[in-house]
Amino acid sequence: MSFLKKAIYFLIVFLIGCSHLSVRHLEKSPLLTQQKTTLEMRYLQFSYTPICTTQGYRVKGTAFFKQESIPGWAKYIQELWLAIYLSDAKGKVLAKQLKVYLPQKLEDRGIPFEFSLTPEEIPSKRPLFITFGYSFKLTPAANYKPGFKSSPLTEDKDLIFYASQGALNY
Repeated sequence: MSFLKKAIYFLIVFLIGCSHLSVRHLEKSPLLTQQKTTLEMRYLQFSYTPICTTQGYRVKGTAFFKQESIPGWAKYIQELWLAIYLSDAKGKVLAKQLKVYLPQKLEDRGIPFEFSLTPEEIPSKRPLFITFGYSFKLTPAANYKPGFKSSPLTEDKDLIFYASQGALNY
């Protein structure tokens, strides 16, 4: 292997080893155990209560779609995953969990969730933060099938609304 190839290989391995998952670009709230908290994101609002356990934290709550942020025709959730992240003040993720939900009708009562966060170590002196991630696809009906080809010139368009927010590697 040539010197240049070895150098590139070493650089890639080094960068992968130095990268970490971050939520610094997302809205976050301080971790306040035993206290109901609300966190507003672009398309979802999370109402939750964190509880301290022997292994870390359990977070139970409900995610609500913000009706003013999604199209009025959206009546059904085709795809949905929710994630929770425990981070430090700089946004470095210390623990995370992801849940995938089955397709369902979009209802005002929200989507209930319960997550467990088990960090490798719990920093005793630093403040901790909670944030959420999500990805979803909304349609007008449960059996909605988009057309073969969308045609904006005839105003024939597919009614699919997709949104996502989550952690990034830095």
